[in-house]
Amino acid sequence: MSYYPRFVGGAEVALKEITDRINVNEYEFHLVTLRYDSSFARYEKIGNVHVYRIGYTQRNPSFKDLRALPLRFNKVLYQFWAPCIGWWLHRKIKFQTVWAMMAHSSGVPANIFSFFLKIPLILTLQEGDPTNHIEKQMRIFGPLFTTVFKRASHIQVISQFLKEWAVKMGARKENIEIIPNAVDGSTFTYRNEYRQRQIKRIITTSRLVPKNGTDILLRALALLPDTFHLDVVGDGYQKQELECLGQELGISHRVIFHGQKNQNEIVLLLKEAFIFCRPSRSEGLGNSFLEAMAVGVPVIATPVGGIPDFLFDPGLHGDKATGLFCNSNDEKSVARCVIRYNGDADFYKNIAYTAMQLIQKKYTWDKVAEEMRKLFKKT
Repeated sequence: MSYYPRFVGGAEVALKEITDRINVNEYEFHLVTLRYDSSFARYEKIGNVHVYRIGYTQRNPSFKDLRALPLRFNKVLYQFWAPCIGWWLHRKIKFQTVWAMMAHSSGVPANIFSFFLKIPLILTLQEGDPTNHIEKQMRIFGPLFTTVFKRASHIQVISQFLKEWAVKMGARKENIEIIPNAVDGSTFTYRNEYRQRQIKRIITTSRLVPKNGTDILLRALALLPDTFHLDVVGDGYQKQELECLGQELGISHRVIFHGQKNQNEIVLLLKEAFIFCRPSRSEGLGNSFLEAMAVGVPVIATPVGGIPDFLFDPGLHGDKATGLFCNSNDEKSVARCVIRYNGDADFYKNIAYTAMQLIQKKYTWDKVAEEMRKLFKKT
């Protein structure tokens, strides 16, 4: 579990976007998270959230540092330290509800806190990693992990896929609500029309980890003409490996690794992109896809996890299609999708517009925050 300003993913974005939109006179939020970076304050208020940071730190750690000792030990330490900090805070604040953001990150400490203090528990499932991997990883915690699905009074999931996982783990269907992630429409604005250029830029925005399939995207680029270039936005422990792969494939001159960018910088890159592609191996939902669709950048994705909730392929949905599906672990399939977009301007424009309309109708943070406010009221 981390929080702003670094190591921010979909769960962290969702937490901030939701809490920023809920009246501070109605709800007060206190977050216990990991510190990692010694330059971060142990306590500060970010938006409407009181942030308390704990754990081992070092100066300006990289993603690789997070996977090495002593920082790697933080995730285990957090499971038992966080409820202690929660209990200490509860003596002064008297919490009425505990909200666990992701079962594998904070389900165990929230479960402990809720059990001993008899406080209602809300569980949010934002997991993007393969669920069998999560179950294996959390096996060491036994019932402390598995019972959180049964003990939660309400479970918010961001996709149908995660709802099915919650039921498999023992949650009751009547306790589960699908409330997806969304897009900041004031930042990710529709570009109306793509300006054709000689160099056509494919963009992907994600953590550079195996589950996001950036290696497959690089291999697909090697199959495409030299007029296609790739913008890789994000950071992760796989970065050096991916840079080496680009060199091996002879496409380094066509790839830019931009590193971590803020939302405004991502929007500028999206508006210059021909298409967005992330051939994920697993996905809870995928905020980056929604952001690209909001801007009007056609999407290529794999039909895994929660992606089929919002990406509709023309093979099944005709003129209601919002993107193209490629096969998982198949660079040739990715390349074929790129060529299809490139060869049909009307198809390209229709996909972009239909996808944008879906985002504006269903995936806005204002709507999500209101649904979450209603959920909080039920506890």
